[in-house]
Amino acid sequence: MNKTHIIIIGQGIAGSLLAHELIKAGKKVLVVDNGHKTSATLIAAGMWNPILFKKLKKSWRADDLLPVLLHVYSELEEILDKKFMYNREIVRLFPSNDAANDFHLAANDERYSVYLEEKTQLEVEAVANDEFGYGTIKGGYIDLPVFLPAFKDYLENQDAFLEAEFNEKDLEITDYGVIWNGYEAEKIIYANGYKTTESKFWSYLPITRTHGNMLHVRADDLKLKGVFNNGQWLLNLEDGSYKMGATFEWDLPEPSPSEESKQKLIKKLESGLKEKPELELVKHHAGIRPTSADHRPIMGFHADHPEIGIFNGMGTKGIMLAPLFAKQLTSLITSQTPIEDAVNVNRFRNKTKD
Repeated sequence: MNKTHIIIIGQGIAGSLLAHELIKAGKKVLVVDNGHKTSATLIAAGMWNPILFKKLKKSWRADDLLPVLLHVYSELEEILDKKFMYNREIVRLFPSNDAANDFHLAANDERYSVYLEEKTQLEVEAVANDEFGYGTIKGGYIDLPVFLPAFKDYLENQDAFLEAEFNEKDLEITDYGVIWNGYEAEKIIYANGYKTTESKFWSYLPITRTHGNMLHVRADDLKLKGVFNNGQWLLNLEDGSYKMGATFEWDLPEPSPSEESKQKLIKKLESGLKEKPELELVKHHAGIRPTSADHRPIMGFHADHPEIGIFNGMGTKGIMLAPLFAKQLTSLITSQTPIEDAVNVNRFRNKTKD
C-alpha cells in the first residue's frame, strides 16, 4: 500500500497552489489529474484584476489578496525556474460619460488610486472607439500553459503526481483516513473544478457550472499592449498574440466550442475598434468554470466525513483567490487554525446530505 498524507484531486490552479503550500508545510501529497481533459484552468486567461468594472469598486478582499498573489507566484517562479507572472495594464473603455466621471473620482480617491490611473495611451487611441474615454487599471496575468506543466514536472520529480481518472466508486473511507486505488491517505481534497458536483459528498453544494468560450488569435495590425476591455477582454501575451473572451453560458454538460460564441466574441471586439482587425485564429477553446452561488471559495471538510475536504468554487477569480486561501486551508490542516466563515463549506452544512 502506497502511503501519503493528502490526496488532492485536480491539478488546476486551486490544486496546484494547495499542493505547493502543503509541501512547504512538510506534508506528503499525491495530486491526481486526468491531464486537464475537463479543466477550464489550462485554457483560462489567468488574469487578475483588483477592480469590478460595473460598480467600479474593489474586488472582494483585493487589498489582502494581491500581496499574497505577488509573493506566492514569485516564489513559484523561483522554485520552478520559469517566468509566468506578468504585470499588465487593463485599459477599460468607458460606456458613458457617467462611467468616465465615476472613474475620475475613484482615481483620485486614496482607497482606489493605487489600482487606477488616468493617462494617455497612443496605441489605444489609434484603434479604439473611445467616445467617452478610457481608464487604466493595474493588473496582470499568470501564463498558465507555462506554470501548470512546470508544476506538474515539479510534482513528478517528488513522486507526488499521478495522471489518472478519479473515480469516486474506488474511494474507501477507513478509521484512519481513505484508500483510493492502492493509495492510503489521511485526507482527500477535491479540487477538481466542476467535476466536484458529481461527487456524492459534495453534490448538495451550490456550485454553478459556467460554460465559456475563449479565442487565441493573432492580430498584427492592432499593436495593443496589456489588456483591452470594452465589455470583454483582449489580453496581449508575451509572444505578441492575444487571448480574447470570454462568453458565459449555463446548463451545458461538457466544454464545447461553438461558432455562435466565436462570432459573438469577434463582433464584441469589433464594436470597440474603429476598424475591423485582421484576426488569425490560433485556437478556439471552451471550458467550464466552477462558481459558487455567493461567488466565494468553498473550502474545508465534510461535516460527516472529516477525512474528505474541498477547495473549489473560485470561478473567474481563481488566480487571485487561490494563493491566500490555499494558505488558510493548509493552516487548518497542519495547525487547526480556523478558516474564515465566508469561505467555509460549513456555511452550507444545513443542506448536507450523503
